[in-house]
Amino acid sequence: MKIQKVIINGIECILCEDPRIIIKSGKYKYKYTIIHKGTKATIVPYNSEIFNWYGNVFSTKPLLSQNKSISVKNFKVDPYQKVF
Repeated sequence: MKIQKVIINGIECILCEDPRIIIKSGKYKYKYTIIHKGTKATIVPYNSEIFNWYGNVFSTKPLLSQNKSISVKNFKVDPYQKVF
């Protein structure tokens, strides 16, 4: 099980590579799913039943507007991460 603090498209997030993990924190109140589309990663509204699921993302700010999907343009692991 891997839980990492990451920065996605400039927004602080937690990435969980286990679909059973749910983060219940006031700070990370937005929940999404990352899927693979070819060689690109895409963020979609939360759904644990997706075939090409990669992980769940919990963010401090909205990553999507009006439940549309977006491509992950910038992704980096927080080098000073202290998740829990």
